[in-house]
Amino acid sequence: MNHLLQELIHTTWGLKSLCYKGVTIQDLSNKETITLLFIHCSCQHKELSVKTIGDIFKEKTSSTVQTLNKLEEKKLIQRVSSEKDKRISVIQLTPQGENLIERYMKASQDFLKEATQGQEEAFYQALKTIQSVHKKLDTLDTKIIEL
Repeated sequence: MNHLLQELIHTTWGLKSLCYKGVTIQDLSNKETITLLFIHCSCQHKELSVKTIGDIFKEKTSSTVQTLNKLEEKKLIQRVSSEKDKRISVIQLTPQGENLIERYMKASQDFLKEATQGQEEAFYQALKTIQSVHKKLDTLDTKIIEL
């Protein structure tokens, strides 16, 4: 089992670097890029508040606000009033942000296709297996180890 955990850690970091290694967005940090991607994928399904984004990334609201402020300064996101509750601001990509993410996704797709050349189906099935395990992990209790 120890070997399995080591492989999981190694593979997870490898997959994470695969997302950044081949394609980067000039003048954006990895955190800003991931935040933009998350907003892009999530806004199609629901309204996103600052709190929701912070909760998903498991970070303090102040840290989330800093990242969002940087993206807003670069005119990649905007804050608008929620249609459901006008007191809440929701985060949306601007047309410039959408365009940037679409170009990023296309370049990343091309990079992954090249990286997995001839192994696309096996890679896809491996990702599906990882997603399945991830869903199961969400149902398990966290183990806490005391210092």
